[in-house]
Amino acid sequence: MFSHDTLENIHREVKFEDKSVATMKSLVRHLYTGEVPPESQITEELLIAAQMLLIQHLREVCDQKLAREFTSSDNNNVQSALDKLVFATTYDAGTTRFWVAETLVKHFGSMLAMRNSDLIKGLEDELPPEMQDFMASIEWMNL
Repeated sequence: MFSHDTLENIHREVKFEDKSVATMKSLVRHLYTGEVPPESQITEELLIAAQMLLIQHLREVCDQKLAREFTSSDNNNVQSALDKLVFATTYDAGTTRFWVAETLVKHFGSMLAMRNSDLIKGLEDELPPEMQDFMASIEWMNL
């Protein structure tokens, strides 16, 4: 971040205007102590901040917690899984992405029924390549 010709490098500061105070406290505490925040403080927002600052260990901890949270939720329908898949792909949350993909496989019938819906069409460009291939295969097979 500070080795390229960026605003952060020129001004020697990083702005986190879109992060909550609780997220910033957890992030700074982790940077200074190496301690992992309590489960209740590990959020998608913290994962995004850790990804932005390339804090690998914290990002992995957040990814693991978010994956556990997703797999234990009763609201794992196709829409929530697709939303979580886009998030996990965008922020390189591999464990979360794996478990979301597992959920989508379980909902294969629903995916077939939704293949022409506005929800799927609106997300096509944001889905990871393997999901785009999956949807293209369904269309190719005329299912």
